[in-house]
Amino acid sequence: MSDEVSFVDDDSEGDEHPNERSVPWAWLGAGVALGLAVGILFLGPAVGGEPEPAGVTNSPLLAESPEDPPGLDDALPGFPDALVSVVQRDGRTLDHVIWPLRGPSVKRPLPVGDFGDSGFDVSGRWLALTTLVPEDGTSLLFVGQAPNVAPLAYGVTGFAWHDSRAASLAYTRQVEGESQLWVVGSDRQPRLVAAGADLGPVAAWGEWGFALQVGEGLLLLNGRGDLKDWESGTVLDSHPSGWLLVVDQLGLKLVSAGGGVRRLRIATELGEPLAGLISPDFERIAIVASDGLLLSPIDGEPEDEMFFEPHFRYLHGALVWSSDSRFVLIPTFRGIYVVGVDPSFIPRAVLDDRLIRSVGLIPSEDP
Repeated sequence: MSDEVSFVDDDSEGDEHPNERSVPWAWLGAGVALGLAVGILFLGPAVGGEPEPAGVTNSPLLAESPEDPPGLDDALPGFPDALVSVVQRDGRTLDHVIWPLRGPSVKRPLPVGDFGDSGFDVSGRWLALTTLVPEDGTSLLFVGQAPNVAPLAYGVTGFAWHDSRAASLAYTRQVEGESQLWVVGSDRQPRLVAAGADLGPVAAWGEWGFALQVGEGLLLLNGRGDLKDWESGTVLDSHPSGWLLVVDQLGLKLVSAGGGVRRLRIATELGEPLAGLISPDFERIAIVASDGLLLSPIDGEPEDEMFFEPHFRYLHGALVWSSDSRFVLIPTFRGIYVVGVDPSFIPRAVLDDRLIRSVGLIPSEDP
C-alpha cells in the first residue's frame, strides 16, 4: 500500500483483532476468486498506463465510447480537483471512473456485484463498498485502493470514512446479536473499538470521535469508544472541526461533538432533507431535499439562501464539495450534477446518461 496514506491510530485500551472468521472462508474465497477473474479479464493496463492525479496535463485514454467528455478542466472551467466516481454501467455492473483535470476519463470494472452503499475517502484513492449476502441478508464489506477492492468483513450494518484522514475507515457489524464498532487503516488490520446491544450503524467519524445512528437519535462516542452524549436527529455530515450536521423534527442544527447545539435559520419549504454537506471552509451548507436543492451560508439569514429547483432525480449517496468550497457535486440517475456558489454559474450535469452510485474527488495539490 502507498506510504502516503494514514494509518488508524491505536489509542484504544483494547487491542483486539478479528480472527480468520471475520469473513467466512466461503465468501472470502468467492470474493478473491471473483476479484482474480475480473482482474485477469479486465484489470489490465489501460491504454497509456494508469491515470495520473489531479493537475497532470496528460492522462491515459480509454476510449470505450466516443461520447466521453473532454478533460474536466474543459467541461467545468475553474474546477480545482480530479473527479472519481462509482458508475453503474449496465445491469448490476460497476465501473470505477477517474476524470483528471486534463484529459479524458478512464474506466475500470469493479469486482463487486449486487451492491449496496459505496463511498470514497478524503484522498479519493480509497473506496469502500457493501454487497448483499443473500443467504443471510447481511452485507459484505469490500475495501481497497480503487479499482482493486477486496472483502474485509461480513455482517456489516454501516461504514464511514474518517472526515480528515485518508485510508481510515470505521464500520459496524452484527455478530451473534451483538453490535460491534471497528476501525481499519491501510494495513487492513481491523481493531475493535466498542461492542454492545445498543450500538447502531456508524454514521460519521473524525478526530472528535464517532456518531452512531440509533433509531431517531444518535450516540456520540469519543475516540476510545466511550459514550459521551446522546442527541436527537439523523446525521447528514460531519466536519473535521467536530461539528455534525443533523436534522430532526424541528429542522436543521449543528451539533458539537464536544457539547453544544446551534439551530440553523434555514427555510423548511424544501421538504424532507435527504442529504447535506458542510463546506470545507465551514461557511456554507448544501442541502438536497425532496423538493429541491439549497445552498445556504451557515450564519446567514433565509433571504441569503441560493435556492434551485433542478430537474434531476437525486440518487441516495454522499454529496461532495470541491476542495476550494466553490462547487457542490451531487450523484444522480443521469450523471453528476454540479452547482457553483457563484450565482452566475449555470448548474450542469457531467458524465451524462450514467447512473452514479457515488462520487468523490482527488484534491489538487496546488496551493
